[in-house]
Amino acid sequence: MGVHDGPEYAVTARDVGERLSGAADEPTFLFAGADLVASFELYNINRNKLETLLHRVFASARLEIEIPDRFGKAYRPKEWFCVPLETIEDAIEKLIHGSLADYEFNIDTGLLEKS
Repeated sequence: MGVHDGPEYAVTARDVGERLSGAADEPTFLFAGADLVASFELYNINRNKLETLLHRVFASARLEIEIPDRFGKAYRPKEWFCVPLETIEDAIEKLIHGSLADYEFNIDTGLLEKS
């Protein structure tokens, strides 16, 4: 997906296709097109708390980048993480089982490890 090795994850109430359709025009997507590589439907979950938890678990893998928006203003997206898809799938399984909060991402191995 462009400038990094791993996918971005999106926590959204909108249709995923709709969310991705305008990616090339949005700083959130680094003004680049995006392809859906996986989708997970989760129920009875507070989206804001989920996103906060995912940001905490994958904090060490946050992509540090600055790009200009269409007005030339510096934009530092906080939604991009370099995480293998298999690790994201593992995180979803741990979330379903209620144990994700007990893990953190090991940037060296690319895996989730118990905190």
